[in-house]
Amino acid sequence: MNRETLRQWAGFALLAVLVAMAWANGLTGEFTYDDKLEVVGNRVIRFLENWKEILAYNASRPVVIFSWALDWQLWGMNPVGYHLTNVAIHAINAGLLMGMGHELGRRIKAPNALLLGWIMAALWALHPMTTEAVTYITGRSESLATLFYVGSVLEWLRWRREGGPFHLLLSFLSFTLGMATKEISATIPMAIILLEWIIPAPDHSAKRANLAILPFLALLLAGLVFRKLQYGVIFTDQWIRPPLVQLATEMQVICRYLGLWLVPMGQTILHDHPAARGMGDPYSLAAGLLLLTMLASIVWLRRREPGVAAGLAWFLLVLLPSSSFVPLKETMAEHRAYLAGFGLCMATVFALRSLVSGKPYMTMAVLTLSMLGLGTATHERNQAWSTETTLWKEATRRSPDSSQAWYGYGDVLRFAKRFQESMDAYRRALELDPDYLDAYNNLGIALAELGRSEEAKQVWRSSLKRHPTYCKAHNNLAWLYYRQKKWDEAITEFESALLWCPGNVQANYGLGNIYYGPRRDVERAVSHYQAVIQADPHFLAADLIRERLLELTW
Repeated sequence: MNRETLRQWAGFALLAVLVAMAWANGLTGEFTYDDKLEVVGNRVIRFLENWKEILAYNASRPVVIFSWALDWQLWGMNPVGYHLTNVAIHAINAGLLMGMGHELGRRIKAPNALLLGWIMAALWALHPMTTEAVTYITGRSESLATLFYVGSVLEWLRWRREGGPFHLLLSFLSFTLGMATKEISATIPMAIILLEWIIPAPDHSAKRANLAILPFLALLLAGLVFRKLQYGVIFTDQWIRPPLVQLATEMQVICRYLGLWLVPMGQTILHDHPAARGMGDPYSLAAGLLLLTMLASIVWLRRREPGVAAGLAWFLLVLLPSSSFVPLKETMAEHRAYLAGFGLCMATVFALRSLVSGKPYMTMAVLTLSMLGLGTATHERNQAWSTETTLWKEATRRSPDSSQAWYGYGDVLRFAKRFQESMDAYRRALELDPDYLDAYNNLGIALAELGRSEEAKQVWRSSLKRHPTYCKAHNNLAWLYYRQKKWDEAITEFESALLWCPGNVQANYGLGNIYYGPRRDVERAVSHYQAVIQADPHFLAADLIRERLLELTW
C-alpha cells in the first residue's frame, strides 16, 4: 500500500469519525412519517425467502426495499439498527465524494487535490441539509442511490485515468444498481458527459469515452422502456398542475435549496411551498434569472475555473429529476437536495483553493470552525427528528399558516392517543383549508376514539356534503354503523364507497363480513372477499379471508 493510498484511507477514517460524532444523537430516533408505511407496516420485507415479492413491491426501487428487508432480519422493530445502517451509508458516501473531488482536482492539476477532496466531503457530510436523507430511515432511498451514483462516476473517472476494464465495469455495475434504487440515478450518464465536457481527461481520448458511454445510455433507455411497460407512463399520470406552472414552481424551489445549503436556517420536514402563478410570477422571474446566471457562469467558468463550473453544473443536474416539470407528492423535500448539495461544496472549495494552498493555517482555522458549526447544527437537527411529535410541532412553528403542517401534527398526536390535542390541530387545518377532506376524516376518527360517535358522524357527513365521492368518509361511517350493528346503514355506506371507488378494499371487506355473518349471503360474501384478495393479496386480514373463502366454497 503506497503513501497516497494510506492518506486516502486515513482521510476516509477521519470522515467516518466526524460523521459518527455528528449523528451520535440520531441513532435513538423513532420511526417517523413514511417509515411507518415502508418499514413498520411493510409485511413484504419481513421474509427474505419471499425475495420475489420484495423485488416486486416497488419495481423501480428493489435495492432499497431489499436493504430494509436485511435490516428487518437483523433488527426487527428496533429503529437503532436502521439508523446505524443509514449513518454507515452516509459515511461511505462521504468517502466516495472525497475520492471524486480528488480525481477532479487531479484533472485540473490542483495542488493538494486529495486535501481539497477531503474538505469538500467534510463540509458536505456534516451539513445539516443532509440530515433528512440520513436520520429519516425512509430517506435511505436518497442516500443509497447516492452511494451508487457517486460510485459510478468515481469509477468512471478512475478508468479514464488508469485505463483497463476493471474500473469501467465497476462504474457500469454501480450505475445498474443505482437505476434499481432511485430514479435520480437516470442522470448518471449525463453527469459523466457533463464532467467530461467541463474537465476533459488529460489524454483527450474522447473517442474511447464516447464508445464507453454507449452501454450506459442503452441501459438508461431500457430503464425508461421498463417504466413505460410497468406503469404505463415514464414520468407520471397525475399532473397536479400544468407543466409550465410546475416548472415555474420548481425554479423557485431550486433557489430555496440553494439558500438552505448556503445558510441552513428554517429547515423543516414540510416546506409547504405554494404553486407559482406562472412563468410571469415575479418570484419565478427572479428564480429564472438566477438559474440562467448560474448556467451562463458554468459556460464562462469552464475555461477559467473548471472545478467551480463542474460544481455548479452538478448541483443543477442532480436536482433535475425532482425539480423540473414532473410533479411529485411534495413540491419540496430536503432529502432531494442531499447529493446536489455536494456540487455547491465542490464549487466553493475549488473557488477558494488558492487560500487552501497559500494560507494553510488560516484555512485550517476556518475549516475547523466551519465543521464545528455544521456538526453542531446537524446534531441539533437530529433532535428535531428524534420523535414525530417534535418534528411536526416544528413544522407548525415554521409554517403556522400551513394546513398540511397542522394536519401532520394532528396525525402524530392521534397516533399517540392524544385525541383532544389532535382534534385541535385538525380544526386548525380546517380553518386554514375548509376543503381539506382528510382533516375532516381524521377529526372524525379522533372523535370516534373518544366515544363521541354522533359528533364523528356529523363530521364525516360534513365532508360528504362537500364531496359526496369521498370514499374514506363513507367507509368510516360504515364501520361505525357496523360496530353499532346497524347493518342496513353500514351496507348503504359501504356500497356508496364502492360506487365512487370501485374495488375499494375496506368496503369489500366490510360487506364480506356482513354477508358472511349477520346478513348471511354466501354468494355475496364470496364475491366481496375475492375482490379483497384480488385487489390486495397482502391485506391485513388476508389469512382470515382465505379461511372463510375455503369454508364458504368447500
